[in-house]
Amino acid sequence: MACRSGTRGDGNNGGSFLSILKSSEHPQEAFELVRWLQSPENQLEQYQTLNLFPSAPGVFDDPAMKEKEPFFGGQATGPVFAESAQEVPDAFFGERYPSVHNIITRRLNDVAKQNADPQQVWTDTVHRVERELQR
Repeated sequence: MACRSGTRGDGNNGGSFLSILKSSEHPQEAFELVRWLQSPENQLEQYQTLNLFPSAPGVFDDPAMKEKEPFFGGQATGPVFAESAQEVPDAFFGERYPSVHNIITRRLNDVAKQNADPQQVWTDTVHRVERELQR
């Protein structure tokens, strides 16, 4: 991947969010569940059993993360992804993100599923986004 301004292009598209509702009848038990889900021990177990990449950086140096994987030709991908995970910059999604994201997603689907002309779709998408941002 070509690098610009020293960045490697590491990123994340999404993730999981945990919360406890104020109306919860069992907030302490819910908190304990969240604590367990986020614990390095549980995340390491989930990596080993379900291939869920951990979000707890304390897991990245565990020997299990360095195991070679037959699917990837005997390479160990854990260290590669761990290094990348530590380089992901913070991202901010402003209040207009959902509207703009929906416009772009719909238009990409037009290209992918309806064989719309990509250049025309791009021009139209930019116009729609600009109009949305002026509201």
